[in-house]
Amino acid sequence: MLDLGMKDKCILITGASSGIGETVARFLNSQGATVVLVARDEEKMKKIVGDLEGENYIFPYDLSNLANIDSIFKFCVSKGLRLHGMVHCAGVCNNIPIKANDIEDMQNTMTVNYFAFVELGRLFSLKKYSNEGSSIVAMSSTASIMCDMGMAQYSASKAAINASVKTMSKEFIRRRLRVNAIAPAFVDTEMAWKTANDVENFEENLLKIQPLGIISTQHVANMIAFLLSDASSYITGTIIPMTAGMHLNE
Repeated sequence: MLDLGMKDKCILITGASSGIGETVARFLNSQGATVVLVARDEEKMKKIVGDLEGENYIFPYDLSNLANIDSIFKFCVSKGLRLHGMVHCAGVCNNIPIKANDIEDMQNTMTVNYFAFVELGRLFSLKKYSNEGSSIVAMSSTASIMCDMGMAQYSASKAAINASVKTMSKEFIRRRLRVNAIAPAFVDTEMAWKTANDVENFEENLLKIQPLGIISTQHVANMIAFLLSDASSYITGTIIPMTAGMHLNE
């Protein structure tokens, strides 16, 4: 079995109260990591941390508030933590046709999905907050390539992440900080199903284009853990697709 070397490492995870973020937090902790959970729902995070081994931390925060985002990292310092990795799982996804576009919705999607990621990356790159040789992983999506109807806001936010991951990987290389993203197809999360339920016969049609099936959050967490580990020491600036057999229209 591959040793991911997570023991005694400290990982910051956004969107950690549910979905991929929750699974990542649980899996990394099972591998020996200390985790710092960031999300809006304090009660959900308390329940998750109550299930984990060792001392772990929660920091309730709404990532649409960019002005005080540094408070996340100041909290880590106050607890004597210096980060070895960060995973940006927080996200907003609305199915909105361009004819019905709402600027406020667009702003919120871009802020949480993309602007917050750039600010988090900027702060993580500072020596006082992270260790040299640390790893950043962002959640992108095949939507950044497929650009299906109704997905203009979401697709644009994920395409922006892809571009910034590549830029960050070049700018942060002096500290040997690696930056990568995972771009999965449809994943079994509450957020994804909320959007999908608006589409008639969604699951039946999805399995025609995603023949390996709906992706579990655990499989995404496995890839994230690999990218955080020393086993991926030479991988940076990469967007890794997890397509489940979907043919991407590149």
